[in-house]
Formats: sequence, structure tokens, C-alpha cells
Amino acid sequence: MQYIYLTALALLGLCMLIFPKQLWKISNFLWTQKGDPSNLYTSLMRISGAAFLVLALILFIFCRLQ
Repeated sequence: MQYIYLTALALLGLCMLIFPKQLWKISNFLWTQKGDPSNLYTSLMRISGAAFLVLALILFIFCRLQ
């Protein structure tokens, strides 16, 4: 069961890394029209995505060792 959570974490991190603008549009489509995310938002989203991927990898290795 824990591998499902790790896979979801890795997929979320990958989406955050590759598609930060699309995730912004999905999360803010009710509040803005024709708006774009700032450069700071996209940079922090990519950094967070990379951190999620690293965390998923570390947790996967930790789970395999037990």
C-alpha cells in the first residue's frame, strides 16, 4: 500500500516539475481569467517538484531496506 503513496508522490512531483503553469491554471481557474503565474511561482513549483521526487526516491529506498 505504501508504494501507491510513493508513486502518487513521485507523479505529483513530476507534474510539478514539468507542468507548473498548467497546475496553476487548474488550481486558479475559478478566480482568474486570462491570468498567468509569476516567475517566482513557477520557480518554486519546480523546486518543490524536484524535492517531492527526491523524497519519493529516499522513501522508496528506505521501504525496500526494511
